[in-house]
Amino acid sequence: MKSERFGKSGPTTIVALAIVLASSMFAAFSEAQTFQTLHMFNGGTDGSTPMAGLMLDPKGNLYGATEYGGLTTCSSNGCGTVFRLNPRTNKYAVLHRFDALKEGYDPIAGLVRDPSTNTLYGITRGNGYGAGQTIFQLDSLNRFKTLYAFTGKNDGIDPQGGLLWDPVKHSLWGTTQSGVGKSGWGTIFEVSALSRRETSLYSFPGQPNGAMPQCTLISVRGSFFGTTLLGGAGNNGTVFTGAGNVIYSFNTSEFRGPYPGLAPGGPAGNPVGVTPTGGDHGQGMVYGFNNAGQFITLYSFQLGTGDGQHPEASVVIDKASNIYGTTNDGGTSGVGTIFKVDKTGKETILHNFTGYSDGSCPCSNLILDSKGNLYGTASTGGNLSCGTTGCGTVFEITP
Repeated sequence: MKSERFGKSGPTTIVALAIVLASSMFAAFSEAQTFQTLHMFNGGTDGSTPMAGLMLDPKGNLYGATEYGGLTTCSSNGCGTVFRLNPRTNKYAVLHRFDALKEGYDPIAGLVRDPSTNTLYGITRGNGYGAGQTIFQLDSLNRFKTLYAFTGKNDGIDPQGGLLWDPVKHSLWGTTQSGVGKSGWGTIFEVSALSRRETSLYSFPGQPNGAMPQCTLISVRGSFFGTTLLGGAGNNGTVFTGAGNVIYSFNTSEFRGPYPGLAPGGPAGNPVGVTPTGGDHGQGMVYGFNNAGQFITLYSFQLGTGDGQHPEASVVIDKASNIYGTTNDGGTSGVGTIFKVDKTGKETILHNFTGYSDGSCPCSNLILDSKGNLYGTASTGGNLSCGTTGCGTVFEITP
């Protein structure tokens, strides 16, 4: 297998065997965990279908977005909401309901925060009648403003991932999965929170480079990193750094299309990611890069062992190098799990979702607080007022 050396100085091609740390290990039985459903969405004005992960402020409040619910100017399902939840008191508040007539709709990515002003920023995926897909801001007084509306011309179109906050430049970095350039395979962009000016930093060209990024960018040692759904040597997706420098090209046996983003803090301080399929058993995997910058498989999910399958969100890593994430399927009820992979490659299922009050199909990333508690959302399950699949939940788990 060909991989490329990981580092700031640019990729240097080397030939290396992938190191499999845990692909042969069976998923461990679920440990006794403290799981709590903090909120069950009710649909309507309350919101429903939280596809995005959560954000935690210094006071311990959780912020997130729902894809549906709220106002119905886009469809009967609703145009989406921004919410706040206090996990200690379970006090829930809708901070904003999107109006597709003027704002855009469908916020499916997580929020970011400017700590100097407590302003929240996010992305809407749906085209509003008065605005295209947008970057929005919500200040500390809950005053909403469209910061930027994509035109689909020189700025790209269809942002699917979240935003990365740059505290030095007071700007937002992100990706669009299509638009700009001769091939229209997506962009990396920057939008100033001060001037509201958008700058297209890179246009993905497709093979043999990356194509169709759907990730949230991360910053590691002063450089940013991400993944593309397609492109690379075999058109199976890539891991890239900076202006499209390909670090790794996925091959057909591993996975086609690693759309979840990366997390910092993995082996050797390098990023860690997941693929929804592929790996040794075809059910997805957790991967990283070793000290030499070579691609390594940290864990391969299995079928028929009570393990989870198909992780669709980026992971989070604690100070002890434990990796935490969610799978969209699998587990004892077949509707998803929360998992932990330790630094030896041992996997433990922390929670098996049932589809009832705890939720189902958790397809967003987890977050960690300073005490090691995990918070996340399940896109369905919970209250059934939205239909047989449920409106979704917010949960807490103490590993």
